[in-house]
Parts: sequence; structure tokens; C-alpha cells
Amino acid sequence: MTMDYQCENSGDVAAYVLGALDEQEAAAFARHLETCIVCRDELEAFSAVTERLAFAVPQYEAPRRLRQAVLAEVRPERRPRRVRRPMLVLATGLAALVVALIAARALSPSHPAARTVVASVRGSGHAELKISGGRAELVVRGMPRPAGTDIYEVWLVRRSGGAPQPTTALFSVTSAGDGIVAVPGSVHAIRDVLVTEEPAGGTKVPTNPPVIAARIT
Repeated sequence: MTMDYQCENSGDVAAYVLGALDEQEAAAFARHLETCIVCRDELEAFSAVTERLAFAVPQYEAPRRLRQAVLAEVRPERRPRRVRRPMLVLATGLAALVVALIAARALSPSHPAARTVVASVRGSGHAELKISGGRAELVVRGMPRPAGTDIYEVWLVRRSGGAPQPTTALFSVTSAGDGIVAVPGSVHAIRDVLVTEEPAGGTKVPTNPPVIAARIT
């Protein structure tokens, strides 16, 4: 089963790129980025746009007198009333930049919509594959821990067929059976993502039947 996936926090990406979040909000969003491939993909796209915007117009060196005037306005000892206008201009500029970023992001043909593939699970638990921009993360919930010193290993089957190929993605789960693991490389040419229980360190060929199977195509 495949469905479009959108993160409810993706609206904060532009504000995060522009430094418009306060310290606590920025820290919380940074933690969110560690587990959300969709927001990381959005962040990469927005960051690329902001880097290009800086060079979208001719670059000129500011006159010395203008530089001195600007520095005088932002010195901390100046009274707040003297910096209201620069701050208003900055806020207006940031708002315009956010609109430009959103428009550029929406019109980008190279950025496919994120989607989620619900995987089949042998036994108890739930697993889904979140795919965005050719990258994928496997999210599992309620899965049993591997027996003894065993580990879960991720395998890839290409669209052209053939035996499952091993990856460097090895993972276990929490006491609640939850876990997140990034699928190495691009999944553009991948048909299936499989997970088997293997000895610690992984193996080059599966020694057990898959406990998770996600069909991408």
C-alpha cells in the first residue's frame, strides 16, 4: 500500500532556515530533523534556494559612510526607538523571502512528493517505508527484539531482479519495539526493501526469511 506522506512540521522549515524560530523552537525542530526524512529533504531544498538568492543580484561593496551608519544603528547601547525601522525592514524582507522560498519550492519540478509504503510484517508489529527524493527511511513499531545477539539487517532487491543485496543498515529496536533506520543509497532502482534477523554484524546472504517486506514499485 502506498500513500502520500506530509509532515505536520514541514511548515517550520522556512522559518528554521531563516533563523526566525526562537531558541527553544529551533532546538525542538533540530531534534525533529533527526527522525524526519521529509523535513530534511525540505531543508535541503530551501537551503539551496537561500544560497542562490544571495547571488541573484549584482554584488556591490557598501560605501564606508553607509556601513558606519548601519553599525551605529545596531550598536547595543543605542536606544530601542532608533532600531525600530531597521528591524521593521528586516522583518518585511524575511517575510518576502519566505514567500519566495515557498513559491520556488512549489514550482520545482525536480522535487517529487513524499510517500509512505506500508510494509508487510511477519508476526507482530508494524513497519512503513517513508520515501522522499529517492531516499528512504524504515520506521518500525511494536517489533520484537532480535533473539540473543542477533540484529535486524536491511536488504535491497533491484527492479531488474536477482538475489537480495546486503546493506550496511543494521538495527535493533527499543523496549517498546520501535526503531528508525535509513536505507543506504538511492531507491530509484529498487523494487523491494527487506529485513531479516541475522547474526551480529550482519551477513552477505540472508540466513532467515524476511520479517519485513516493502514493495516500492
